Amino acid sequence: MVLASDGNYYVNNILSTTKINLLASVKQFANLKSWINSLDEIVDAGLFAKLNNLETGYFAKLETDLASASNGAEIRSLLGNAEDIDIWKILKDDPGYAFDLGEEGLGNWAKWGKSNFFKTVTKTGRELSKNIVISIQSKGKIFNLIADKLGMDVVELSRYKVFEEVAFEVPVTAKTPGGFMKADVVLVKYDASGRFIEDVIVIENKLSATTAFTDAQKLKFTEVKNASDGSKVEFKLKFDNDKLKLDKGTSLNAHKDKVLKINDGGTSSVENITANDVRKIKDL
Repeated sequence: MVLASDGNYYVNNILSTTKINLLASVKQFANLKSWINSLDEIVDAGLFAKLNNLETGYFAKLETDLASASNGAEIRSLLGNAEDIDIWKILKDDPGYAFDLGEEGLGNWAKWGKSNFFKTVTKTGRELSKNIVISIQSKGKIFNLIADKLGMDVVELSRYKVFEEVAFEVPVTAKTPGGFMKADVVLVKYDASGRFIEDVIVIENKLSATTAFTDAQKLKFTEVKNASDGSKVEFKLKFDNDKLKLDKGTSLNAHKDKVLKINDGGTSSVENITANDVRKIKDL
């Protein structure tokens, strides 16, 4: 590969039509053009295909990230294949996804993600979760919506204690290196003695209806959806939990019907959440 006077790299003096067309699309973006020129059309064929299909509005966003003095080198190293472009695009499009992914660990994207998203997004995401918890504890709007969705008497639902950010095991894979997902809210009903768990409700909060599930959540929620009707799904604690007073590896078994998703409209307020925003994972 040789750098010519026109600023392009040539292999055996040939610049492919694919690269020519792509470079023409990004000619006003110096950093993006330089990065594309550094790619190998054979080794990075997947990247070229993905970039060629990328909506033009993303070129300016990618240029901004590549031009960053603090994170430009980081993003270059992260964009190693077509899937990485998809991750970058989702993180740009969906702050709620960035928040959820941050709760589970961003893996290789941790440093860049925290620098780009978590000051603002974490604040909104945490405020939404806190407001949902307050509404449940105070027997407010969300409490009643949950009771309605599950067909439960409010007196019965009042017996459940509220716990926040409970980490449950999922298989360790390349996409889920941390091996866990965090449930935003877990409602636990104890027996009369207060020592034994009788029932569990697992709730996942999302900042918007379109916020994607993380890979860890997809694994667990696919298990929920595939479970037999009327059966329970095992949610095994990833870590010791002082608030629950349970050791890691302890199983909390939730009925398939009692794993819920609650989404807002992109804010931290619960005021706009309706019955349609409270759904059973099995029905998604």
